[in-house]
Amino acid sequence: SCTLENADDRRSCEACEAARPLPPWSCASCTFENRGLDEECEVCHTAKPAPTWTCAACTLQNGDALTACDACGAARPGASPPPANSTVEYDVVVPDGVPVGG
Repeated sequence: SCTLENADDRRSCEACEAARPLPPWSCASCTFENRGLDEECEVCHTAKPAPTWTCAACTLQNGDALTACDACGAARPGASPPPANSTVEYDVVVPDGVPVGG
């Protein structure tokens, strides 16, 4: 049995290529600790929560598919940076009577 300690972001072992076991998860409804592969709680049948990641800048819990924080825009740890020539567009709503520009 392999005992190599892999980096946290690896999905499989670097040495033996075995899949990384999923960590157990606690049910939000009844607090029972379920096996990582279980898709619903063994006790109360509550669905397993969707995976998230915590923003290091503002602590918001973001959906697993996001590569930047939904609140502050900080990059997800380990996410590829956007291309240098990319732009970010924002929709800004300005109330009537408020001057825009300089």
